[in-house]
Amino acid sequence: MALVFIPFFLLFLTVRGQLQESVTVQCYSSAADCTSNTNGVSLAAINCCNRTGGGYISHPSLAAQCGACVVVGFDQSRVHIGPSDAGRRYLFTADVLLSTPGAPDVTCLDYTISREPAMLVDVADYLSSDFSGLTNGFLPERFSIRYVSQGNAVALQPTLSFDYWVTAETDLSYSPIPSGVVLVYRRLSITIDDIDIITVGLEPPSMVLEGSDAVAIIRRQVITYEAPFEVTVSLERYTGPLSRDEAAVGDFDLFNFTEQRSVVFQPTPVYKFYFHQRSEQVAFLMPQDNIVELQEVFIWRLSVNDSRVRLDPMKTTQLVRLCNQDAFYIGFKNLHVTIKEGDVATLTIKQIGDETGGMGIGGFPENRLRSVQLKHKSGSATNGADFSFNSTVPRFTYRANNTLNDIPLTPVTSFENNIIEENKTIRVIIIMSHGGYNLVQMPRNRQTATITIIDNDVGVLSLERGSYDVTENKGSVEICAVLTGGVLSTDTKITLQARDGTARFRSDYRTRGVRSVLPAFGNRTCGRFNIINDAISEQLFENFTVSIRWIFPENSGLTIDQTRSFIRIQDDDQAEVRFAMGQATFSEGGGNQSITVILGGAQLSQEQKIEVYIDDGTSNGVSLGFVTFGTRTVVFPVIDNNIALEPDKHYLLRLRNISNIVLGYPGTMNVTVEDDDVTQQLEEDVIVQCYSSAADCTSNTNGVSLAAIDCCNRTGGGYISHSSLNAVAQCGACIVVGFDQSRVHIGPSDAGRRYSFTADVLLSTPGAPDVTGLNYTISQEPRTLVDVADYLRTPVFSGQTDAFLPERFSLQYVSQGNGVALQPTLSFNYTIAAKTSSIHPPIPSAVVLVYRRLSITIEDIDTMSVRLQVCSFLVEGITAQVYIKRQKIDFLTPFEITLSYKKYQDLRSLNQAALGDFDNFNFLKQNVLFDSAQDKNVIVKPVPLMVPVDNIVELSEVFLIRISATSAHVKITGVTTQQLIVDSEDVFRIGIKDINISVMEGGTLVLTIQQIGDERGGEAIGGLPENKIQPIVLRHEGGNATRGGLQSDFSFNPTVPKLTYSVNNTLNDITFTPITSIDDNIIEGNETIRVIIVPGGGSNDPNDHNVQVELQWQTATITIIDNDYGVLSLERGTYDVIENEGSVEICAVLTGGVLSTDTVITLQTEDNTAVWNSDYSTREMHSILKAFGSRTCGRFNIMNDAVKEELYQNFKVEIVNVNPQNSAVAIDKNQSIIRIRDDD
Repeated sequence: MALVFIPFFLLFLTVRGQLQESVTVQCYSSAADCTSNTNGVSLAAINCCNRTGGGYISHPSLAAQCGACVVVGFDQSRVHIGPSDAGRRYLFTADVLLSTPGAPDVTCLDYTISREPAMLVDVADYLSSDFSGLTNGFLPERFSIRYVSQGNAVALQPTLSFDYWVTAETDLSYSPIPSGVVLVYRRLSITIDDIDIITVGLEPPSMVLEGSDAVAIIRRQVITYEAPFEVTVSLERYTGPLSRDEAAVGDFDLFNFTEQRSVVFQPTPVYKFYFHQRSEQVAFLMPQDNIVELQEVFIWRLSVNDSRVRLDPMKTTQLVRLCNQDAFYIGFKNLHVTIKEGDVATLTIKQIGDETGGMGIGGFPENRLRSVQLKHKSGSATNGADFSFNSTVPRFTYRANNTLNDIPLTPVTSFENNIIEENKTIRVIIIMSHGGYNLVQMPRNRQTATITIIDNDVGVLSLERGSYDVTENKGSVEICAVLTGGVLSTDTKITLQARDGTARFRSDYRTRGVRSVLPAFGNRTCGRFNIINDAISEQLFENFTVSIRWIFPENSGLTIDQTRSFIRIQDDDQAEVRFAMGQATFSEGGGNQSITVILGGAQLSQEQKIEVYIDDGTSNGVSLGFVTFGTRTVVFPVIDNNIALEPDKHYLLRLRNISNIVLGYPGTMNVTVEDDDVTQQLEEDVIVQCYSSAADCTSNTNGVSLAAIDCCNRTGGGYISHSSLNAVAQCGACIVVGFDQSRVHIGPSDAGRRYSFTADVLLSTPGAPDVTGLNYTISQEPRTLVDVADYLRTPVFSGQTDAFLPERFSLQYVSQGNGVALQPTLSFNYTIAAKTSSIHPPIPSAVVLVYRRLSITIEDIDTMSVRLQVCSFLVEGITAQVYIKRQKIDFLTPFEITLSYKKYQDLRSLNQAALGDFDNFNFLKQNVLFDSAQDKNVIVKPVPLMVPVDNIVELSEVFLIRISATSAHVKITGVTTQQLIVDSEDVFRIGIKDINISVMEGGTLVLTIQQIGDERGGEAIGGLPENKIQPIVLRHEGGNATRGGLQSDFSFNPTVPKLTYSVNNTLNDITFTPITSIDDNIIEGNETIRVIIVPGGGSNDPNDHNVQVELQWQTATITIIDNDYGVLSLERGTYDVIENEGSVEICAVLTGGVLSTDTVITLQTEDNTAVWNSDYSTREMHSILKAFGSRTCGRFNIMNDAVKEELYQNFKVEIVNVNPQNSAVAIDKNQSIIRIRDDD
């Protein structure tokens, strides 16, 4: 029932013939009907007045039973003023509006215009000009009001409502209302709204994700307001146009389109205005439907419960885009596949999860599923060489149940390549193709497949031959290894090792081992073993053996045949013996002479004596003595019998006891002994008794022993006494007869020179007779000069008979040679003698003719140039070749070259040392003979120079080699002394002692570097100084442990202490602590660190590279044992949720440690009394536990089904999987119970 408030004075009006317009009356069409109460109807007074022709009113309040209706009021009955009327003026007129015909005029009455309620609070907030009423007015009466032009910045103030009334004055002092008249008053009702408006709207939403809360933000106008108002956001389907990449949320998306969310904006006091929240928000849980789909759209619509609040027309609705969080999880069905060479590998890509799709259920279109492809990632097999690879993968298609079909494919075809190799692997991964939506995901643990190709090729590596024959002078023998059965794909180092037999290392051969490379895909490799040509006559055959010692890299498919090959060395050394000269002439007075025998060709393995004898026609002859390798001369006795004018004596010399030694040329020697006894004629160098006067000579007083020429040269002349003088005169005055020159030496620098000579009396003792009148003979001795044209221009003065003094003649040296060097030096004499036959004048008595001969020596104008060729840099362990190279010219006389070796004394470089006592070097001289017969065509002779290996690591060492010649006809060109440098091949071989080490988290790792070999060093043994040992550098090479940054697993100190010597001159072990692991409380499993050691230093000086890291001991793998572990469990055992709450949050917690990477945790439900898709809609939830976090949550959607059921229903949730998996994280399989309370 509605309660109507009627002011008292209005009720009073009804008693005085005045009625309100709404009062119900009995209405008649005429006064008679009214009086007789005939045909009356109940109407509102105003409606009765409005009847056609007017109406007559009967009402209990009237003094008379009937009255004619007169309507008095305002020209407008209802006026609503609002913000759109800002500043508007409103005019009103109070007047008689309607009168029943025949009713009296009432305009002359006094009227009052009043306002109800009379007092309006804050009317100035609504009206700029006001009218509050008047008294004693006459009709018509006009007045106005004006609405404010602008607000006061306060919105939602109450709506101002009031009425204007007009009434006739009824006091006694005013004219009364005529009788028979009923005044019906029509009021003016005015409603004025607050001119200040508050506007609200929805903010454009950000992208919304399935399974998460979608937040709608409602923002109001920034203004003060006085009344609360409520806004509501509701969900609506979208029916507008869609792009190719969009769909509308539909029936399969588990959406509840009746769902609404409301929020109330509360007014805020002015003093808090600037701190008040200007927006509110509501949240909707977006369901996750396990359907892979396009981005979907729906609409949020905003409504408000207060008409005074305006909705922003541009923000009343908002289009919301829902981003699909479901994806197809795929991977390889089999992660490990094994095939044989030549086979095809079959792989299958399958769906891992249970996600669905397809347009039939509102999911992703099949023809737009993004394809995948395969990529060859890594492995030991080579694409194109070991296999062919097809990266194409067929497109995905749907099954009838809207999951993905399996995709079988054959991406890898292996090749049958006949290569002996290890089993090889191929790692392929699934990757997304470019473009399109990434709605296909590959879990890392199913993304990679490993294909193993089993190699069925085998081979045998063996030496090519069982025996090799080599002659000693060949220098080397080539030994070959052959591979049968298959080939190898990489270069393989093959080590051939020698072992002594009857032949000895460094005596008969100098190569201990050869590292030969078998090239990839080859089947044969060879290496040379150097044979020592030792110039020693030994047994005919000696041997050593060679076998294959090892190969690198090793190959399990390769069999090494260990059968040895025999290398037979045939000795080619043959000793030779001969005379140095084929003939010689000695003077009777010259004394004993030396006969030289040359023993050459080869050294003898044992001493042998060879006899030199004179063949006198008897069976044994006359022995002159024995020669050995060290003794090369015997003495030929020459006896002076002082008998003049004897004939020359001739002897034939031979050799015997030469055994198996070859007799060379000349094998015999002719010796001629000439008589040099004279009468009254003496050679200049004959020793005489010399006197200063004839009397002293005759009396043999004051005599001295002098050479005849010296006696003649005494001041005042000399007198000679000699046993050769004839008996007639025991003493004689000296007269020197001879040549103006006594000795002339002609050599290559005198080419073309002419020499003039004069034979004459050169000196005469005072008082001696003149001897120029004698007849003289000038002779050339020897009389016949072999090949004299090679020395002198012809004709050559060969002497003269019947010469008279003075006699002149000349000789001219040739201008150029004949291209034959080391021809014998041409030596001859010109002698002069007086003829003493009976037909010639005799030599005067008491006269001694002393003959001064002319001795001429002519060297071959052709000289032999010899030079030394040697590499200045040698390496330990080799036999270097020193080459002696002669001029390319014929030569007739053997010559010998000597190589001598000396220690270097003036060493100034800090990076060198002198070759010394610890180096096993042989400093003995080496003699090299160029034989004119055997070496006619030999230009260069190699001389082996063995550089021994001492197993001492040392600096480069220096020594000197010097070349010299025993013959003056041999000219050494170039340098005669050369400095040679020997580089040590010895290095310290080192490695890491333990290459696999484990250390607990928080522990410190101890590494030891040790010497692998037995090399020595140190200055005490002539080795490398300790401060020159190459430093070692430690490098962090790899592993899965992290170095540096906020989550470092270890600290790393690369400093390695310097290497030092032990007392036995080997290297001390180095122990140091490069790695300290960090205890980080992260559950991560064992981690590895790989470190390697490498030689340091950046010098190019080979002396600085004296440390070698052995490959198999270079790398150490350190395993950090992770002792952290954790337990992943659900946070609570029971969760309670009311059905209309929409979802329940389930959390998993990790205790005991943390994980270093984001981990996807899969929570899965199990029906109990609550059933999936009936009571709850989320089957499975993938929640991410952030790195280093301990808690993660996911929401399971509860269905508000409007069905009254049992009060509680429940389902279960458990943790079913984590990705990536971690063996140190235990998963608590205890389930949580989720109880749903029914609210229907």
